[in-house]
Amino acid sequence: MDGDNGRVDNLLGLRATDIEQLLLQQGLIEDGTRVASVAPLEMSAAGLLGTVTRLRLEFNPPGADGPRTLILKVPSSDSSLSREMSRVEAQFYADRIADGASIRVPAAYYCRVEEPLLILEDLGEDGFIPQITGCSSAQALQAIREIAKLHARWWNVDLPEGLRWIEPPSDSPAGRFCAHWLRLYRGDWPPALGPVPEILCQRYGEIALRLVSTPWTVVHGDFHSGNLSFGPNRAVTLVDFHRVERATGMVDIARFLATSLQTETRRAIETDLLQEYLRCLE
Repeated sequence: MDGDNGRVDNLLGLRATDIEQLLLQQGLIEDGTRVASVAPLEMSAAGLLGTVTRLRLEFNPPGADGPRTLILKVPSSDSSLSREMSRVEAQFYADRIADGASIRVPAAYYCRVEEPLLILEDLGEDGFIPQITGCSSAQALQAIREIAKLHARWWNVDLPEGLRWIEPPSDSPAGRFCAHWLRLYRGDWPPALGPVPEILCQRYGEIALRLVSTPWTVVHGDFHSGNLSFGPNRAVTLVDFHRVERATGMVDIARFLATSLQTETRRAIETDLLQEYLRCLE
């Protein structure tokens, strides 16, 4: 590999032949199909806490069946917390948390935990909804039903020893990330927030402890429309699991209501969404 492909090779620590073997193992290409080249493609959106790259694959023979693109995720090189949070996401895939909860997530073709690296199915960009746009009422119901599956699976269940890496907000990498940047910020807060930023800074530890009050469950931690891919037949796929924690399910529900709906839509349907969430848990 050379040119652009060389840059990808350096980032991955993998060669085109390695990707070829991954695809063969997953049954995504047939014997005799070769990955001729791998090149990075520009993405309209990328991760804030890590490096997300779309990889374009060229096959030999050119008309061979196989995925034309993959998603590569690695930590940012300038942040130790990024590495820790990337490790959380890699562990989520390694332990197949989604399988037990029957939620849809991108297929993981390669997963390395200690030096975090993920190669994932590319869902494309059409199914994602910017937070500023907001979900429709029907999409919001789909989202709530999907996250309820994850919450119901782990509702007030003691995590087995092998899943103790799922920590409460007071101890998790995501919690430390939020505390660090909240206290580091020296700019002006919007006047409409009033005393809230000061209260958050002063009482962050206490608030974080309250988020793990029972009943608790395993939460996505960053549940908003930009991390949901809406597909055909009412299918919803969840992405980005770097903030997975053990906390009250309201961590996910409140974030979604506050960030993923236009104000008028939220006011019209929030009670219906909460009732649907409870119905799905039951």
